[in-house]
Amino acid sequence: MPRTTLANADPHTSVLASSSPVLLLDVGGVIFRSAWELLADYERWSGLPAGSLPWRGKFDPDHDDAWRDYLSGATTERVYWQRFSANCQMAGARLDSFTSVMAAIHMGGYTDIARPEVRSLISATQDQGRPYGIFTNDLVHLFGSDWPMSFPEIANAAWFIDATATGFLKPESGAYEAAIRLLDIPPQQIVFVDDDHLNIDAANKAGMTGILLDVTNPQSALDQARRALGL
Repeated sequence: MPRTTLANADPHTSVLASSSPVLLLDVGGVIFRSAWELLADYERWSGLPAGSLPWRGKFDPDHDDAWRDYLSGATTERVYWQRFSANCQMAGARLDSFTSVMAAIHMGGYTDIARPEVRSLISATQDQGRPYGIFTNDLVHLFGSDWPMSFPEIANAAWFIDATATGFLKPESGAYEAAIRLLDIPPQQIVFVDDDHLNIDAANKAGMTGILLDVTNPQSALDQARRALGL
């Protein structure tokens, strides 16, 4: 079980993994369903009329100015989610004791936020006795270090790498260099799944097999990952 934000949990893991491709997963949008997919349930939990929080990113880019700004390169993914959260809060999103909209959306406990298709992929990996890792940008910053570990999909990972702790954020090359160094596995043996196209482009440049998960059709990417892993 990973214990820190930047560590190889088991010094023998890289020996085990060296003979076969290794799965590396982003969290938000991949292990966890995207905030866009959770908004309808969050509106009900917040007591808001359906459609009160209209920012749906990839699901409805024509009605999400902030998302289009991100796609044009005018802003970053982190700034997009900050704007998304501010918009939701101004529209009356419920926070209760949570410090941010993103925390409330994911930690409110009103719905299952884990993506079932990814659970299945992780189970297939574990059934073969193969380790997998987590490679995220902001998980600990947004949700603390304890709550994410309540999810077996995260707690059972052999590696937990929060890029913030490396001093670089995806898609910066330094984040990938740090991940490769920590896994101690040739990048050609790493199959990385992320829902952001810039992060996947950077993974491929680093020598990994990057697979873009489209949150509007997640199964397609996960089928690709199974083939790349030989599952």
